[in-house]
Amino acid sequence: MKLLSSILLVFACLMAEARTFVHPGIDVSQADIDRARSYVAEGREPWASSFAALKASPYSSLEAPVFDRGTSLVGANCNGTIGMDGRRAHDLALLYRLTDDVRYAEKAAAFLNANSHYKTLDSRGTAPLDNGKIYLLVEAA
Repeated sequence: MKLLSSILLVFACLMAEARTFVHPGIDVSQADIDRARSYVAEGREPWASSFAALKASPYSSLEAPVFDRGTSLVGANCNGTIGMDGRRAHDLALLYRLTDDVRYAEKAAAFLNANSHYKTLDSRGTAPLDNGKIYLLVEAA
């Protein structure tokens, strides 16, 4: 019994060692970015018009004000705060990846930094996370 247990243990260790983890990315992979860049450069639709709409969107504006709301959002409309900032950070980060224009990265980072130190998001359970679309901040990062 001891010998069988030892063999199984060695086999399990070898199998675990043979596996490698490949991170799937968040929402957009490097291959997605490369493909979109080439399609936009070719003027291929719907990528070209989608890219133009992304650049023209108010969420992608380099002029949008950044508000640091401190460490607490109590009783706040999280969709109108974290959700809007998350969408801006996400879209700006995507534009940076598609254009290499560092201004988009800097503005995305400003929105991320303004939302990086919350300690309290009122007492409505997970509503701030669900309704606030905080996942967009994660994907932007």
